[in-house]
Amino acid sequence: MLSGCLDWQLRKNTVEVGYSCGEIQQQQVLDNLAMFVCDYNAFPSFCYPNQGGSNVSDTGSASVAPGFSRIGLTGTSIKSFVFATLGLGAGAQRTCLESFTLTPVNDPRKLELMRCAYQRAVKSCGLGVESTTCPDCKAIFNKFYTGDVNGDIRQHANGIVTSECLNEQPCWFHVGCHRCVPKHCACVGHYGDTYVWVLPEGRDELTKLTLAVLDYAINSAPAGLSKQIMFYIDEYGLPTNKNEAVGSVTANVAIDEQPASLLNRPESDELRIERILKDRLRQVNEEIAAITQNYPDWKPYSEAEPASEKPVGAAAAAADKKQLAFQRFQDLQQERRTLETKLQYLGEQLRTPGLKQQFVPVPSLPNQGAPLLQFNLLNSTLTGQGM
Repeated sequence: MLSGCLDWQLRKNTVEVGYSCGEIQQQQVLDNLAMFVCDYNAFPSFCYPNQGGSNVSDTGSASVAPGFSRIGLTGTSIKSFVFATLGLGAGAQRTCLESFTLTPVNDPRKLELMRCAYQRAVKSCGLGVESTTCPDCKAIFNKFYTGDVNGDIRQHANGIVTSECLNEQPCWFHVGCHRCVPKHCACVGHYGDTYVWVLPEGRDELTKLTLAVLDYAINSAPAGLSKQIMFYIDEYGLPTNKNEAVGSVTANVAIDEQPASLLNRPESDELRIERILKDRLRQVNEEIAAITQNYPDWKPYSEAEPASEKPVGAAAAAADKKQLAFQRFQDLQQERRTLETKLQYLGEQLRTPGLKQQFVPVPSLPNQGAPLLQFNLLNSTLTGQGM
């Protein structure tokens, strides 16, 4: 009979487990609120249920123990056994087990946001002030909701609960000792001997604060758009093609960064490289001028020309020397173009600032580095036995 209602009991407990998740979150907010009433510079804490479970098990047992006795007649050897007693036993047990897996918030940036939210809540009752430096609550709220420390939250809210909703109403909770708490008040939190309670007219503000804290616990500030930049660099650290490169530089930078900023270096280094390149360009120009002076006009022969037209003997040696000079002339012209391009790049680089953001912090995940806390609640154990 007891096992017949097992499904009903399991459904009932499962619904209660789901309902308890919101109660756990809101109760933590109330207790933290009481702590900030005592000291508005307190350190908040928060854990949110990650998993939950409900288990109902029934067990039963029954036993039969008959008893017999031996009877003998006097003066005879006749003996007989007769039925004397009958023992009956029955037992039943139901065990209900509920469990939660809680994820604590360990990210200092998220805890800063929670601290500012509680400070703003107690500020409405004149019980504290909101931090303006270390941390700057307004700046970190703007960063969380808009991605910019100077952003306008109301323009990016899109109708959701934000930090701007936490100071719309005057004092919405009450503070006192345990004896001051009204009977049958459902929303009560305490820290030591300090109690806070919320009457029905302040329940909306409590819900907003709970939603904001849960938002900080689970979500992160919006990440800015980025792009990947890669340069092949030469021995001077200047851009070059893949075949002539001695290395490469790759980075993910903000979308508004200038690509050339990735290779930015101190001005003194850039000026030193510029002097080296100008000296080399001067040498190349002098060598080109010498070749042009020695060979004012030439027409290099081609292998496709008829053999009868090719020079022979001393003329052939002179022609080969001339051909080598022409090849050298072409190489020098290519080097001159490369040097001029690098010098032009350096001229622009001297006017290009460095990266505005030298590093990108890795966004944290809600569960990263946060151990799971197992919380088991033994709901009820019903045991019955009969004889």
